[in-house]
Amino acid sequence: AQTYYPFKSKSDSNIDTELRSDDLITALAPIVALPAQPRSEYKMYQEAANFVPEDLLYDTNTPHGKAFDFILKRDKRKLSGDDKNLIQRFVLTLIFYAMGGTDENDPKEYHKSSSTRGGWDSDSVHFLTGLHECHWVKKSLEDHFWGILSIESESDQRVGVTKCNEDMEVTELRLSDLNLVGFLPEEIKWLNTLESLDMQNNHLAGPVPSGLGDLDELRYLSLDGNNFSGVLPDVFTALTYLERVYLNFNEFNGVMPSSLCFLREEGVLEDLWSDCGGYPITCTCCTVCCDMVAECDEMASQMGNNN
Repeated sequence: AQTYYPFKSKSDSNIDTELRSDDLITALAPIVALPAQPRSEYKMYQEAANFVPEDLLYDTNTPHGKAFDFILKRDKRKLSGDDKNLIQRFVLTLIFYAMGGTDENDPKEYHKSSSTRGGWDSDSVHFLTGLHECHWVKKSLEDHFWGILSIESESDQRVGVTKCNEDMEVTELRLSDLNLVGFLPEEIKWLNTLESLDMQNNHLAGPVPSGLGDLDELRYLSLDGNNFSGVLPDVFTALTYLERVYLNFNEFNGVMPSSLCFLREEGVLEDLWSDCGGYPITCTCCTVCCDMVAECDEMASQMGNNN
């Protein structure tokens, strides 16, 4: 008698993919947010009368679509919609693509040199590997020399996800000096165990997402040395653990948010740097004022006024 061996047909495989896609969409669509600044790849969604997050997640011309495509098709971990790490992994992948990332392992991806286009590739910090995202980290070449002289911890000589807690939730994200371009997505708010966020010395632009105000475990925030612009959102009241904030050498304008000044006066915020050296930011509570280019001076009114 002839023996028949069960196998999955191509149509069965497609059905499985569709079911998993629906499962992931159900979990991720509620957290999706459009960038606040107009961007060409998001134009049709930003101008639409009714924004449909599902459409955005399927659009691989956008960072959101690229992130979803990775999670659905190329991620070796094959997470389901109810996996507790899904949102964290998706948001980190979204940050990668929103900041000009190129997945070197994607056969249809962009094989342009990062030195000419800006941005970074997945090997730069071991992002988008099959490992848990707490292992998306790599030794920083920028710190190779200084690390010899430094007494700082090993985590300060690495870039990527530099620390997680015992529940494998991200607590430190260091993406400094990586030639990043693009924007910081609003979905950063879902990394709500973050204690340290370091994006300094890149080429990131656009407004700062108001979602930063939901990171109520944050102690350290470094956005200095980028091209961020606009008025800073007044959303920091709940960040009662915040100790150091560096906003200098950007293109912000307006008045320093009262919520940050409140943390200077009533909280534990010891360092607050901004471009308040005459213009374009008015700040009476900053510890250091810079000139948007290179020079910084300690504010006389704040000398010796650390809490």
